[in-house]
Amino acid sequence: MNAYNTNEKVKLINNTTLDTRTLAGADAAILAVIENGAALPEAFEDIFTLDVVTRPSGSKYGVLNFA
Repeated sequence: MNAYNTNEKVKLINNTTLDTRTLAGADAAILAVIENGAALPEAFEDIFTLDVVTRPSGSKYGVLNFA
């Protein structure tokens, strides 16, 4: 059984100590990956992984982890 977040308001689950709101443009870049399939910014590639999960409803959210 796959566990997923059913709260449609949740766009990002941040499992890191990084407060994405403190880096200019980080939130927008992460949301672009989740919503549009954009590439994760190069600055994040070796530090973080972002898994995009699609709910049964079709909406998506991301799970940010350390690499």
